[in-house]
Amino acid sequence: MKDKNIDVFLEKMANGEIVYKDGVLYGLYRNDTKLKVPRKLGRTTNRGYIQLSATVNGDNVTTTAHRLIWAFFNGRDNLDQNLEINHINGIKTDNRIENLELVTPSENLKHAYRNNLKPYMYGEDNPDSRLTKKDVVRIKELFDFGLTNLEISKIYDVTSTTINWIRKGKTWSHVTGINQKRVDVNG
Repeated sequence: MKDKNIDVFLEKMANGEIVYKDGVLYGLYRNDTKLKVPRKLGRTTNRGYIQLSATVNGDNVTTTAHRLIWAFFNGRDNLDQNLEINHINGIKTDNRIENLELVTPSENLKHAYRNNLKPYMYGEDNPDSRLTKKDVVRIKELFDFGLTNLEISKIYDVTSTTINWIRKGKTWSHVTGINQKRVDVNG
């Protein structure tokens, strides 16, 4: 469950232990003179997000700053487990509320591709690819020999749809040189 720990931090924000200012979260600590001194909270994870941690009853609890800030301003009940918080400008450490929006995982991924935040992985650079460039070159040769999509799919242990997409240029066109024919809907 993504947000089981967020309530701990929302409570700290509600009682003033954690303060939000311009996208940054500060903890208020007493110094030697008993004055409350703000200290920037969180650490940057290896994925680039700001993560907060606290110890509650001997257990370490964590949450991300962007989810906490969004929930604080928009309400905990509006933070759906199946949705994600997108950084509109693509900067994962920019947690200003005006830079955060609630989106579906699909919308978040499309935003990342559209803004070059996540490179699109073609062919065998894609970790989910079951074929190599060499396989696809051979598959193209098999097209020329008249083999059907089903026959080729059995050779390479992939679906006939995968082979059909290669044949039509929907995938692997950077290897085959086959360009998908597009219909101009504007005439």
